[in-house]
Amino acid sequence: MGDTVTQFQSTNIRDNGGTSRPVIKSIINDEVIHIISAQEFTIGTEDASDYPGFDVVRQGLTLKNTINSTGGVTSTGHRFWGTASNALKLNGIDASNYVVSTPGSATEFTTVVEFSDLGLTVGNTNDLAIKIVDDNKGLIANEQGTQTYFQVQNSSAAQKMPLRLTAEAILPGYSNVATWTGVETVNIGSASAGFSTVYATTFSGTATNSQKLEVGGVSRSASTSATANTVAGRDGAGDLTANVFRGTATSAQFADLAEKYTSDKDYEPGTVLVFGGEAEVTECKIFCDQRLAGVVSTNPAHLMNEGIDGVAIALKGRVPCKVEGVVRKGDILVTGPVPGTATALKSDSAMPSPYCVVGKSLEDSDDAGVKMIEVAV
Repeated sequence: MGDTVTQFQSTNIRDNGGTSRPVIKSIINDEVIHIISAQEFTIGTEDASDYPGFDVVRQGLTLKNTINSTGGVTSTGHRFWGTASNALKLNGIDASNYVVSTPGSATEFTTVVEFSDLGLTVGNTNDLAIKIVDDNKGLIANEQGTQTYFQVQNSSAAQKMPLRLTAEAILPGYSNVATWTGVETVNIGSASAGFSTVYATTFSGTATNSQKLEVGGVSRSASTSATANTVAGRDGAGDLTANVFRGTATSAQFADLAEKYTSDKDYEPGTVLVFGGEAEVTECKIFCDQRLAGVVSTNPAHLMNEGIDGVAIALKGRVPCKVEGVVRKGDILVTGPVPGTATALKSDSAMPSPYCVVGKSLEDSDDAGVKMIEVAV
């Protein structure tokens, strides 16, 4: 063949089995550019040197340098130029591996679509990126703007924005998703689906419930009993319980100051006691006993020596007292002969020793028996 041969030529090429295959070859300046064959075959070794850039001739038209190992991809600049109505492959990849997009219809994937760690972007300037960083960590990033919005459809099919993110904060979404204005009212968790534990350095707002309260840098739980290192909480009756109250009280529910003394037996409130007996105090039994200790308190406003065993004796204030005989408001009450009671000093009686005065009556009573009378001690 001469250097100036440029033509279509009908010829035969021997395949790897020695069979001659009729073909048409296109020659430009003695270079075979493409081969047309009615059948696919592999060029045998006898003719291979005459057809450099060819090994398998496909059924149809085969361009030079489209060898079998490239899977149908031409390695040089030889191309078909123009418009093709169909193709089995695109850039060497089977057409079945591509997703068909039909205008007006949804594009559907029938298998999982895989991307490299570089991920994918959305937006005219690749605003939103979804990628993998540090080998196995998922990242969603707005790489152009300052906010990221999250919207969902509610039960009425209206679009709602429960959440938006900025570089500084996690914020409620906009209540008007058309104008990006207003603040949407949303909850974190719900009554039936609450979070297990929320950790934060500072909480600002109103909490309806709390397990602990920080006091002096230490988190303390609440207790309705006198438990050490707890916050005092009201019980079912609305009462607070503590071992010791330290501070200044501006008022008290009860009306007397009392102190505890050991007694020879238990005495009920209102009983008049004197010093003596097997312990520190015992009940009075004689008229105008100068050993007077006082009246057993019913509910002392303040109780001294609470930790010892014994009875609380009212030292000052108003207290219920067992009184025997008729009494009038303002009468001086002294120890009486009826055990554990006081009695009114008659108006014509001599002034008794102050050591035997129980107090003054705050009530009138014509009952000659023993009864409870409010007394100022």
